[in-house]
Amino acid sequence: MTVWRLFSLAVLVLGLWMLVWGLRSVPGTAPNVPVADAASVDIRLAAPAEAGWSTQADTSFSAQPPLTLGFAPLEQPTPAAASDWERRLSDARSEQLRLEAMAELTPQQRDAALQAHLQRHFSAAERARVEAGLRLMPR
Repeated sequence: MTVWRLFSLAVLVLGLWMLVWGLRSVPGTAPNVPVADAASVDIRLAAPAEAGWSTQADTSFSAQPPLTLGFAPLEQPTPAAASDWERRLSDARSEQLRLEAMAELTPQQRDAALQAHLQRHFSAAERARVEAGLRLMPR
């Protein structure tokens, strides 16, 4: 017989022995209560507490301020600001194409002239956006 079968047989025998004779010989267990004494034991079950459910809305959260993550809401540009942006972006694209058409300029000179144009017409925060837009536009 294998070890697994021996172990299974031992557990089965132990289980049957405990079922027939009880746990009297196992130290640390509660003694068996005779049936006559079991009837005299007063068992009082505590009634469960009231759940407190109601159909009224909970207003405890309404007084709390809304959760903010520190981000300002996105500002939608006005139509005038949007058209101004498009015009300045188009001018930057035209300047880029004009500089690329000038064969006498080196690539470093073209980049320097384009950067000078961008510095004159765009803020520092807008420049990264314009440079990305100019790289994405088809040539």
